[in-house]
Amino acid sequence: MQHSDKSIFAIGDIHGDNDALTRLLRRLPVRPDTDQLVFMGDYINRGEDTRAVLETLIEVKKQYAHTVFLMGNHEHLLLEYASHPDVEILRTLRKMGIETTLASYDATVRELQGLSFMPESHRNFLQSLVLSYSCDPYLFVHADTEEADIAASMTASESSNPHRAVLVDKALSNRRLIREYVKDDSRQNITSKTEQENGEPASAGASNSGSSTICAFNASDAEGVTVTTPYKQERLVVFAHVSFEMPLVMPDRICVDTGSVYGNMLTALELPAMRFHHA
Repeated sequence: MQHSDKSIFAIGDIHGDNDALTRLLRRLPVRPDTDQLVFMGDYINRGEDTRAVLETLIEVKKQYAHTVFLMGNHEHLLLEYASHPDVEILRTLRKMGIETTLASYDATVRELQGLSFMPESHRNFLQSLVLSYSCDPYLFVHADTEEADIAASMTASESSNPHRAVLVDKALSNRRLIREYVKDDSRQNITSKTEQENGEPASAGASNSGSSTICAFNASDAEGVTVTTPYKQERLVVFAHVSFEMPLVMPDRICVDTGSVYGNMLTALELPAMRFHHA
């Protein structure tokens, strides 16, 4: 169980936006020896400063006593290609903005295999990412609760199993946590980052189920905003992966991806205070 005097800060998808990351870290009221930082994955690609982002996160790991770094679908696919080069994976990586990651290292596509263009500390960081993190009553995943099930059943010998890799990729790219509440995606204008054609976060409309609350506030409010969920659940799932203009707050789940790389804000959720911070 979580101690009452401990706060958890869950930070949404960064995607190479080191300026937003450093601004957000300066604004968070984190106690380095007490509170916990949970980064929700997707640190690389799209934005221009992937190398700087990884450097910042490695320093955060040194400076804060309690940190968790989840794996996003972008990191997973990069690691898969690095160990098992495949033309289809490379084609997907190109669509996901791998060129900006390479440019931040002054590297080329030819150097993707083995991640030879990265410092050893960066490779070690990516390989240390975890699929999920549980701290009652919260579950943190990048995209889907299936990540926790896969992590629980995975042994060290199975981590390189191709079939297991397919399952991980499917879980890290899933949109089920959104679809369960929003049945008509076109009506709600909700799209995943991999399906967005205009490079912008989706706008969040009211759920047709009538049971969800959309958190809407001014992004310039640096002091953060406190919200109350409609009713208390035994477990609150915090996830990212699908970007919205504003954090999406539902009775039993919260999405903290607000598309900073598309010119919007980077968001952190403070628990148990249910308070949002932005940069």
